[in-house]
Amino acid sequence: PGSTDAQPLPGSDAKALVAYLLALKTNEAPQPGAVAGGLTLDAPLPAGNASNGQALFASQGCGACHSLKPGEKIVGPSLAGGGQTSADRIKAADYFGKATTGDLYLKESILDPSVYVVPGFPDAMLKDFNKKLNAQQLADIIAFLQSQ
Repeated sequence: PGSTDAQPLPGSDAKALVAYLLALKTNEAPQPGAVAGGLTLDAPLPAGNASNGQALFASQGCGACHSLKPGEKIVGPSLAGGGQTSADRIKAADYFGKATTGDLYLKESILDPSVYVVPGFPDAMLKDFNKKLNAQQLADIIAFLQSQ
């Protein structure tokens, strides 16, 4: 009854697959250019509060896929050192997004995560944060990530 040559996926691949399948099941792709609160990547955000951002990081489930420990892979890349890492990502030869600063890279990564997928990771980030977050919440999460 069925094939006996199937092998289980390694843990990290299985987690990535589950995250991807859940994203397909629960996501509605955002309208092109539509981002949090009707903002665009170029629209300024209010000042962010890192403490509120930390609470949002937890309540929005970011830690299910992103570790805050250096080098720890879950499904997405670790967000440890987010301030420096975000500034470095826009300098990557394979980065073709619109961000010109680390803050904008984080904003772009949250609102339109398929623009740049870190090599070695699946394009599995949920695409509905433009509907879940308002401008203040987005600013708070960015402030928290910049503080890491």
